[in-house]
Amino acid sequence: MLAGRLARISERFAWSHEDDLRLSLRAYRVLRALCRRGPLRMQALARALMLSKQTVSQTVDRLVVDGLATRAQDPDDRRHAVVTATDEGQQRLAQYLAAFTQHLQGALDGLDEREAEAAAAALQRLNDQIEAKREAGYFRTLRGVSSRREGRGGREADGGYPRSTRERGGAHA
Repeated sequence: MLAGRLARISERFAWSHEDDLRLSLRAYRVLRALCRRGPLRMQALARALMLSKQTVSQTVDRLVVDGLATRAQDPDDRRHAVVTATDEGQQRLAQYLAAFTQHLQGALDGLDEREAEAAAAALQRLNDQIEAKREAGYFRTLRGVSSRREGRGGREADGGYPRSTRERGGAHA
């Protein structure tokens, strides 16, 4: 429940401040990943953000045009591109984070100083735990598993068709 609320707060903040901060929510997420993880191949960036390669590519294109990121050939494998946040991109991200932090301070206005510090400390510990689990692969999805597996049509990761089609004796049973 809290995660959903925080996601909505983050989205509303991004939408209402996109013009003055000159950074969309998607661009923020890409820059944040690049600043935290360093230069990344496009595929790794898409996987880290759980977005399609096309969506990430379009976002990176815009960041490159705006001077917030660079895209270069991977020196280890010329078939791949590596994306890096520029100094200007890092500064824009820092401005965004500062504005968002200030925005979130308003949520703590009803708490006294001790309560606010305790809430901030607990959230920081929770964030640290989630980050450690994420880095350990706890939240990774299985490769090849997609929404199609949920029975929305198409082939399953195992090469077959959704169970509901097979079980009903559908055309490919």
